[in-house]
Amino acid sequence: MADIGCERRLTNLLRNPCGIALIRVERVQNDGDSRIADSLHVVVLAGSAFTFGEGTLVTCWHCVKQPLGPDEFYGIAVRRGSVESPYEFCSIDNLERDHNGADLALGHIDWMPGRGLMLANDPAQWGERVETYGYPFPLAVPDQVYPDYKALHFYSRFLRGYVTRLARDEAERPVIDLDMLCPPGLSGAPVIREDRQEVIGVIFEEQTTTMYERTVIFGRAHHLDVLRSACAAVTGGRPLVEHLQRTD
Repeated sequence: MADIGCERRLTNLLRNPCGIALIRVERVQNDGDSRIADSLHVVVLAGSAFTFGEGTLVTCWHCVKQPLGPDEFYGIAVRRGSVESPYEFCSIDNLERDHNGADLALGHIDWMPGRGLMLANDPAQWGERVETYGYPFPLAVPDQVYPDYKALHFYSRFLRGYVTRLARDEAERPVIDLDMLCPPGLSGAPVIREDRQEVIGVIFEEQTTTMYERTVIFGRAHHLDVLRSACAAVTGGRPLVEHLQRTD
């Protein structure tokens, strides 16, 4: 008999096939020839991101806090339809840090997934099974068109694990420890209740601990309470949870 839960997860992934890649982009001028459109060059994969389907983008602040160079801006790369579809680019408007000072950033995009994620009502529980998808391990290779630049190859990865501990960070904000790999590039990815499409946190780092000559690696995520209270210009200064519940 087929694993119905697995089949449903794959269906969800195909509707929102690989999450959102957060990228820093440079506009390359084409020698002032108005007949030739400027090119967009991906400078770096800044991390991962997600949306709830109504235009609000969520990621981590440390992914986008680096000052931009001339002609640089942040955008997203997304796929429509399936994991085999080509990437499409979308710019991010009004991207700024959470007004509460948490390591979260909110912005606005004009891209809508086939099926959006939902902001959970109940926080994560100890031992709960969770999953995520995002863009770790980007690969930079020489660009065949622009020799002064690097071409960035990135691929989505799907990961699953458990909530191992509910703790607090140095600022006394609640955090979630995860028995799950969270390598660089995955920061900003959603922590999702297994098979539910409910976001209960946002991945922001991987922690390595060595005890008795053994190295243990854990993921760490912002708690649901931190995400629900996040606010910025795109939410009208209201907490994210209130912004998503609006009827205007």
